[in-house]
Amino acid sequence: MSLAILCCAAVLALPAWAGDAPTLPAPEVARQVAADTMPSSPGTAPAGTPGAGPERTAARRYGAPQAPQVALTAARVAEPQTWVVERDDGERPWRIFLSVPPGEPPAAGWPVLYLLDGNAVFQALTPAEPGDQPAPVVLVGVGYDTERRLEGDTRAWDYLPTPSGQAEPDPRAAQRRNGGADAFLAVLRDTIQPEVARRVPVDAQRQTLMGHSYGGVFALHALLSGTPAFQRFVVVSPSLWWRAPWLQTRTQDFLATRPAPRPVLFMVGGQEGGGRAPAGTPGVRDVATWFTELWPATRLRVFEDLGHGPMLPAAIDPAIDFALAR
Repeated sequence: MSLAILCCAAVLALPAWAGDAPTLPAPEVARQVAADTMPSSPGTAPAGTPGAGPERTAARRYGAPQAPQVALTAARVAEPQTWVVERDDGERPWRIFLSVPPGEPPAAGWPVLYLLDGNAVFQALTPAEPGDQPAPVVLVGVGYDTERRLEGDTRAWDYLPTPSGQAEPDPRAAQRRNGGADAFLAVLRDTIQPEVARRVPVDAQRQTLMGHSYGGVFALHALLSGTPAFQRFVVVSPSLWWRAPWLQTRTQDFLATRPAPRPVLFMVGGQEGGGRAPAGTPGVRDVATWFTELWPATRLRVFEDLGHGPMLPAAIDPAIDFALAR
């Protein structure tokens, strides 16, 4: 049995890895605005759309709005193996979801896409139909050892850095802590990535990290840290209101050092607000523009009809294409 995920975007009729479809553009500014996204009600899709139906709509649990003239990009993935990574800090252990495409790996090994909030990502995947063509990429969902989609307290610790670099109370919820992002990045690098490489041949130079919301904050944090653990970063709807304007100032300070360019894809929903940030605080589009001015290959994709929550499933297909681009 295998799993499939569907994301709808008019700018891509087929994934870059399928058949004779072109690869992603050579390094250049590529701002893609997608006003069409995924169907809203369970199992709905435009009439005549191949593969439409309740088993093929990856976003059905997220209430994505109806949009006209959507074209499906079907990134299929194999049913995952799972294991638990224990921890000694009192927080909930991590559950890892590993999906490996069938067939022989490339000579250099498989490219890998690491997906934060792995429970929510893999709960969104649905069974594939016979004959589906899996994307030639290993997917690693990094979630938590729970049946819930999200583990609020633990992800607030793992994903959110602090200006002091130390543990601090979460400004939104006193029972939560922030400040574990550096430790989590070390676990990804020193524990999870080596275990993935032990289980499947991987290309160590084609490792992509994707995070959404608080996970988007972490993906941006990892990029700003200069970590060599990942070569590409997908930053989806990051919660830039959090401790604003600290992340914005930190980003500008990082870019002022003129670091070597790295591929980055920002994605955001057009219906997302500024969250809890003070009026005038730079948002995702502003931050993407700052990167573009120094790193021309930076890409921004706006899903005009989507709000914050539906951006998680909507972002997975574009992230797979980004991870596979040469």
